[in-house]
Amino acid sequence: MYPELASTPERQNIAGMITHTDAMVGDIVQALNSTGLYDNTIIIFSSDNGGPGGQEEVPSPERFDSHIIDRNWPFRGQKHEVYEGGVRVAGFVHSPLLPNKAKGTSVQGMVHITDWLPTILAATGVTTTDALKPFQWDGINLWPCILGDTSQCHRNEVVINLNTVCDTPDAPSSDFKTECPAPKAAIRIGDMKLLAECFDAASASLTGRVFLFNVTADPSESVDLSTAQPNTVKALGERLVFHGKEAAAIPPLSDTAPWQGHGYYCAKCTPGTPKGNKFGKKSWEVWCEGPPGTVC
Repeated sequence: MYPELASTPERQNIAGMITHTDAMVGDIVQALNSTGLYDNTIIIFSSDNGGPGGQEEVPSPERFDSHIIDRNWPFRGQKHEVYEGGVRVAGFVHSPLLPNKAKGTSVQGMVHITDWLPTILAATGVTTTDALKPFQWDGINLWPCILGDTSQCHRNEVVINLNTVCDTPDAPSSDFKTECPAPKAAIRIGDMKLLAECFDAASASLTGRVFLFNVTADPSESVDLSTAQPNTVKALGERLVFHGKEAAAIPPLSDTAPWQGHGYYCAKCTPGTPKGNKFGKKSWEVWCEGPPGTVC
């Protein structure tokens, strides 16, 4: 496909994959129509991260990005990074069940992946007064927000990442200890977003460089406001540390075995509850072949 892009094979491959994805979505919608299920279906399309680097002009991630804006334009950064280009993705909700006032509109409020569960439950008529009432949701029901009631767009905070493995300060720019390069911790509250080089679990503090951006006024994260707004840095930093203390209980992702630490996801762990909390010292699931519950 797309022979006119043959001189740039990565772009040719991506164009082909996008077209193939579009065709697959079309197949699903056609199947829903042919079976009569379309009129009672809600279709949600989204992604889990921004586009990766390492292709064509887009370099692979380094310890600190060099303000990369290419495939994820106008956003800075790429997959594995906490800049907007790594974490902000497109998405849409499509359904004949949507009221006319909501069709073709855009939602400007924040939506986090954890919001989809309570949102979908609300969209399908399930309420927290039913059997699900005892559960405590990490997410927020944003169905009224999606339908156009901006007063119900209650998501105001997103913890973007908390990687507790800090890089060595004098390490080469292309060298970082985990899949995520610095900054390794970030939080957004309202329009403001704080990025920290690392959250040090031992001292429960943010270490290294700190950046502050207004991602509404400056979506490409080109103007660092950390010096001009120290009070905002302090407020967002305290909130990030609050979440960091909880995150530090679970070993972070690693590029080497046991991948996610002996307390979370590894080959020689006993299935059960993860290490680092009040319930025990086991792993969620073992990293090995075999049926669930198999110990390597």
